[in-house]
Amino acid sequence: MDQRSVVMLGAGLWGLVTLTAIYCGVGWVERDLTLQSRAELAASGQRWASVRYSGRDATLEGAAPNVQAKAEVSALLQALPGVRRLRDRTTVAPAVAE
Repeated sequence: MDQRSVVMLGAGLWGLVTLTAIYCGVGWVERDLTLQSRAELAASGQRWASVRYSGRDATLEGAAPNVQAKAEVSALLQALPGVRRLRDRTTVAPAVAE
């Protein structure tokens, strides 16, 4: 094998390793952010909310008991390191007359 073939083979293998690392890294980021988010939501007592990730983009869902709880959860998740964007699909539960 000549030197050019060795260099081309090395470059191809390096590209394969890079693509594999990128592909595997996305799932790890999503799992890590999901675990962090769920822990923060549980610690703050906001069990009504659920979150899922696509890469670093979060989707927040659930029926908040009031507008303040909705705003608190949104701010909590946006403050997490690694969250790029938050899509808030939450609603506010209708008030129950007593």
